[in-house]
Amino acid sequence: MRGHLFWGGGTVSPTALSETNSTGTLAFDQYGYPYDSTKGNEYETNHHTTAVVSSDGSWAYQKFTNSQGDVYILVLTENFDQALTGQTINCQVISKAPTLTGGTYNGIVQLGSTDQRSDASGCTFNAPIAVLAAGTTLTGCTANSSVQCAAADITLTGCTINRKSDDSTVLWLSKYDDSNTAAGCSMTLNNCNVSCGVLVSTDGKATINGGTYNIPGEKMGIVATGAVCITGGEFTTQIVASTNGSITIENGTFNLGERKFISAAGGDITIEDGTFDSYLQAQTGSLTIKGGTFTGLVGALNGNITIEDGTFTGQAVALSANAPKYTGVLNITGGVFAKEPQGATGSLYKLSAEGASFNGMASPVYVANQTAVPQIEITYSANPAHKVIAWRFDIDNSIKQHGNSDATDPRAAVLLAQANYTHSADNRTIRFDCVPSIKYNGYTMGALNADTVFSPVLDVLPSELTFHAATENSPASVELGADMPADRIDVSCFYTNVATNEVSEEYPTEAGTYQISVILKAKGLSDELKNNIYQNRVEWNGAYHQLSYANESTGNTLTSLTSENWRFQISTNTVTLTVDENGAPVIPENAKGVRYENNTLTIDEHTTAQFAQGSTVKCDIVNNGTLDGGLFTGTVTGSGSIARGLFLHDPKTSLPTMMLSVPENASLNGITAPDATGLTTLYAINTLDGKDNMLLFIGDYIGTDSHTFYGWDLVYSFGGEEKNSDVEKNYIGKTHFEQPMYGPIPDGQNGVKCIFLPVLEMNASDLTITADKTESKITGAVIESVQYVDASDPNAESSVYPTKPGSYKAIVTLTCPGDSTYSKARVARIGNLCYHVPETLEVEVTVELPTVPPTDGDGNVTIPEGTDEVKGDGWTATKGDDGKTTVTITNSKNLGNTTLNCDKITIGSEGTSTTVSNITTNADVTVASGSTIEGGTFSGDVSGTGTIEGGTFTGTVDSSVTVTGGVFANEPTNIAASKAKVTVTGGATVNNLKNDGNDESRSSTVTVVTGKEQTIQLSAEIEGRTFYGWKETAGGDSTLNTNSSITIHENDETERTFTPVVVMNEKDLTAAGESKITGVTVTSLLYYPVNDAGEITGEGSAERPTEDGSYILVAMLELSSQEPSENGIALFAAENTDLSRVVEQDGIGYYVPESLTVERITNGVGLHHVAHKAEGKDQSNGEESGQELAKLTLECRADVIRRAAGHLAVHRGAVGLGQNGFGVNGSHAEKGGKPHPE
Repeated sequence: MRGHLFWGGGTVSPTALSETNSTGTLAFDQYGYPYDSTKGNEYETNHHTTAVVSSDGSWAYQKFTNSQGDVYILVLTENFDQALTGQTINCQVISKAPTLTGGTYNGIVQLGSTDQRSDASGCTFNAPIAVLAAGTTLTGCTANSSVQCAAADITLTGCTINRKSDDSTVLWLSKYDDSNTAAGCSMTLNNCNVSCGVLVSTDGKATINGGTYNIPGEKMGIVATGAVCITGGEFTTQIVASTNGSITIENGTFNLGERKFISAAGGDITIEDGTFDSYLQAQTGSLTIKGGTFTGLVGALNGNITIEDGTFTGQAVALSANAPKYTGVLNITGGVFAKEPQGATGSLYKLSAEGASFNGMASPVYVANQTAVPQIEITYSANPAHKVIAWRFDIDNSIKQHGNSDATDPRAAVLLAQANYTHSADNRTIRFDCVPSIKYNGYTMGALNADTVFSPVLDVLPSELTFHAATENSPASVELGADMPADRIDVSCFYTNVATNEVSEEYPTEAGTYQISVILKAKGLSDELKNNIYQNRVEWNGAYHQLSYANESTGNTLTSLTSENWRFQISTNTVTLTVDENGAPVIPENAKGVRYENNTLTIDEHTTAQFAQGSTVKCDIVNNGTLDGGLFTGTVTGSGSIARGLFLHDPKTSLPTMMLSVPENASLNGITAPDATGLTTLYAINTLDGKDNMLLFIGDYIGTDSHTFYGWDLVYSFGGEEKNSDVEKNYIGKTHFEQPMYGPIPDGQNGVKCIFLPVLEMNASDLTITADKTESKITGAVIESVQYVDASDPNAESSVYPTKPGSYKAIVTLTCPGDSTYSKARVARIGNLCYHVPETLEVEVTVELPTVPPTDGDGNVTIPEGTDEVKGDGWTATKGDDGKTTVTITNSKNLGNTTLNCDKITIGSEGTSTTVSNITTNADVTVASGSTIEGGTFSGDVSGTGTIEGGTFTGTVDSSVTVTGGVFANEPTNIAASKAKVTVTGGATVNNLKNDGNDESRSSTVTVVTGKEQTIQLSAEIEGRTFYGWKETAGGDSTLNTNSSITIHENDETERTFTPVVVMNEKDLTAAGESKITGVTVTSLLYYPVNDAGEITGEGSAERPTEDGSYILVAMLELSSQEPSENGIALFAAENTDLSRVVEQDGIGYYVPESLTVERITNGVGLHHVAHKAEGKDQSNGEESGQELAKLTLECRADVIRRAAGHLAVHRGAVGLGQNGFGVNGSHAEKGGKPHPE
C-alpha cells in the first residue's frame, strides 16, 4: 500500500466553501451520497455525480480530475461540526473538521491534512483511511479496511481494526508518499482490538498500550522496520523486528499458538516483562530478555539472544550447539529455567529439591543471577502426613549450611537476611531472592552462585518406628523402622508409669502399666550438639528428618515421640538370698531370675533379690531387676532399680542417695577402704518406709595415735561444701557408734554426705614453746597466754620466756574459736582429724644458751630492755655507754650465713684460735692474732693481726692483717699469696662489689687473692634484656662463658675481663627502623601473616597490612663486618655458642640475631607501630625521642635456622568449619626468591 489513498488531486474552490459556521445542512440520499437539506428533500435523488456546495459553506461534494479520470469527493471543512451518527456515506471523504463524529464510511477517508488536524469518534470505516495531521486522535472507531497513519503523535483509543479474509487490511505507520519510511511519524494504540497486520515503517515509532491483537495466519502480524513499544495487551499474532526495526515489550500476554513466533529478523527485540506462550527466536537480529514468563521455545538461529532475567518453562537453545549451519549465540546472565539451556554461555546453577516445585516448575531448575536476582518460591508437596520443620540448603561453594532460621553459622544467617527469606506458616513454602553474593564483615563472599540442593526437614512419625511388645524372654521396646538408618540414629527410651505419671530412663521393674516414649539423636554428635535442633537431623528416603531437640516453649525439654500403641505391663518375682562365710550369695534351690557365677550375681528383669539386714555381699552384681537390702562391696551395674542397700562403690543411680564417711583411722561397717580424700564412704539408698527397712551404719575408731580418744565430730557436706558440724554427745568417749537411716530418703537430702571424724585429746606435743616461737600446731587451737614456772623455784613465775638456763614448766592457756559450728564444743580440725582443745596444757621447757646473738628482721643485733649484755654459746653482745653495740666471738663458728649488723665485731683474743665463716656484717671487724676469717661478706673495715683466708671485702684491710685469700674491692697491702685482677664492664659486679670507673664501659676491678681456690659470682642487671652469657677475655683470648659462677684456682695470677652479653631486641631499633647498635644494619622490614599459633602463613610485604588478620613485622639484621646475605627468615635455630655475632658497645656485648620480630598486629590493629618508611629522627609522633621502641610490648624472637637464605618455612592448610560449614582452602604460592609455603 503505497502513495495516496485518493484519486482526486484538485482542491475545493474557496468561493464555494465559505468559512461561516455550519448549520447542519449535510444530508444523504438513499444511496449514501450528499445533498444540501436546505434546498429541498432530495432523498430519492442519486447525487453520485452531482457536485454540491453547502449553503453554509461547511462542506462540498465536488469533482476532482486526475490522470485516472474524474472522482467526486465529500470535503468537510474546519467549520463542519455536524454529527453523522447513523448516516451511511458511500463516497470518498476528506475531513478537515475538528472532529468527525459517527457515521459509516464505505469510501476512502482522509482525516486532516498537513496543516489541519481532524479527529474521529465513533466512526466505522469500511474502506481505507489515511490520517495525515499530527496529534490526531481516533476514539471508539471501527476500521474494516486499512488504516494509514502518516503523521506524528497519532492516537487510537478503544478502536477496532478488523482483518479481511484476504489479509489486505493493515494498520500502517508510514509517510503519505512513496518513500515507504515513517520518518517523523508516530502512533499510540490504547486498548485497541486489532485483527489485521500492523506495519511500522523505518524511522516510525509505535506504542501499544493494552488491547487485543488477534491476527490469524502465519504471514501477518506486527512487523517493524521502525520502533515499537508494547506496554501491555493480549497478543495472538506474530511479532517481527525486521531490518533496522526495534521492538520493546514492557508487558503483555502473548499466546501465539502453533507456527507463530516473536522474531528478531534483522532487527532488535527487547522484552522487559510479560507472559509468553510462544516461540521466540533471534533469526538474524538480537533478542534481549530482561524479564517475563516464557513457556515456549527460545532459540538463537543466526542472531544473538541475551537473557538477563525471566522464568522459562520451555527450552532455551542456541541451535549452533546441534547444527553447525547456525551461528547464533545464547548468552544467559539471569533467569530461572525449567529445562537446562543448550549451547548457552554464562554461569548457570542448578537448584533442586526432591518432591518440591520452583516457581511452579518441577525440580530441578537452572538459575543465572549475574545481572538480576530472581525471586524463588519453593513449594514442597510430597509426604503430606509429615510436618515440615525447616529447610536445609547445601550450596556447592564455601557456604554449605542449613536453611530457614536454623543457620548455625553466622554467614548463613547473613545470607538468609540479605536474601529476604520468608516462609509460610506450615513451612511448606519458602521464598527468597537468589542472591549471588553477600556482604559479611565488610567482605563480599559468594552465596547462591553454585549448584544448590534444598531439602525440607520433616518430622518423624511414630508409625515410622517399630514397637515390640513385652514377652517372657524380652522386654517391651521401640526400635527404628526398616527405612530408618540404624547406623546413624541412637534411640533412647523413656518409661512412664501410667498410674503415677513418673518417668524413668531405666526399664521399670515394679508391677504396673507403662508407656514408652523415645528420643532420637544423631550418632557422632557431641553432647553439646545432640540437643541442637539444627544439628540433630538425619536423611533417609530422600528427605532430612528432624530428630529430638530442646523446645524453648516447654522449658527446653527434649521433644519425644510416643504412641498409645506403645504400652506394656510388668509383674515381679522376689527371691530371698543369704551369704556364706566368704560373702558370696547363696542361691535357693529352684530359684528363678537370679544366678551366681564367676564372682558375679546376675538379677534378671522383673526379679527382686532380697538380702537380710547386716549381710555383706562381696561380689559384683549385674542388676537388671530390683536389689533390696545388704551391704555390697563390689560394683553394681545393670539397668535395674534399687529398693535399699549400702554400697562401697557409687551405684550411679538417679534415686536419692546419701553417704556416710569415716577417715583412715576408722572403719565403717567393718570396712576400711579410703579414697583419694582419705575417706571410706558407704552410699545409702532407701526407698522403703518403716523401721524394719532401716539401714545401719556402724563405725569404729581403729587409730594408733598416741593421743587419747575423745569422741566423734559429725560434719554434713552437700555439693562438696561442708555446711555444719558438732560433736555427737551420745558418743563422747566411745570409739564405737551405730547410726540408723530410715527411708525413704527425701529428694532434698539427695547427695548429702555425713562425715564422722574421730576427735582426739590435744596434748603438749601439739604445742611449740621456744624463745623464738610460741605456737599451736593445731589450727583452731589458739594460745591465749603462757606462764613460765622455774622448776628450781616454783614461786618464780613469769610471762617472759626465761633466759636463764634451766628447766621450766610452761602453763599454756588455750582458746578455741573452733572449726565447729558450736565453738563451746572446743573442737579444732586438721584435715580429717579433730582435736578436743583443753582450757590449759603444761609443757616442759629447757633453756639452753643461744648459738648466735639475737637480731631483728634486718639482722641488727638486739639487746633486751633492762640489760647491757647478752651472752650465748661462744659469744657476748654488749651495749656501751655511748649506745654502740659490740659482739665478741670467742669460739670458732660457722654462722650459717647469719647477718650480724652492729658497730664492731671482735674475732678471738690474744692466745686463742677462733675461726669464723659464713657471716654477713656491716660492722668494723678486728681479727685477733691466731684467729682467722674463712669466709663471709664484710662491708666495714678490717683490722687486727689475724689472717684472712676467704670472703668478700668492701672496706679497707689494715696492713697488719695477713691476707692469703679472698675478694677485695680495695687491694690489701699485706698479701701473702698470689693475686689476680678481675675486671667486669657494663656496670656488672663481682660478688656484688662495684667501683665504677670513669670510662664509657663502666668497668669495675677487684683483687682476688688466690692462696687457696676462690669462687666469684658475676652479676649484671640490664633492664629489658635477655641475658646471653659473659665474654671472658684472658691472655688475649676471648670465649663465651654462660656460667656466672667463676672458679679461680689456687695461685692463679691471670688477669681476666668479663663483659656481659645480652640478646639484641626491638628496643635497639629506632622509630625509623634503624639499628642503635654500631656495626649492625637493618637490611629489610617486612610484614608476614601469621596464624593463631604464631606460625607464618604467607609471603612478606613491605607495605603495612590493611586487611584484618594477624601479622608480624620482621627486621633482618646483618653485621657490618660480614658479607651481606640474601633477605629471608629462618625459624627454629640451632643454638649459637660462639662470639661471631656479638658486638660490643658501652661495655655491653650484644648478640645480634639474624631476624627480629618488632611488631605484632591483630585484627588490623598494631600493638605499636614501627614505620618501615623512615619519618626522620627528629619526629617523635607524640613520644619522647628517647623512648623510640622502649614501649613496645612485643616478643623478640632470636630464632635462627640453617636454611637457604630467602625462604620462609610456612605451613598453610585448609580452614574448615565442619560438616556443612563454610570453608576456605589454602593454596601454594609460586616458588621463587620470596618466602613461600612448604
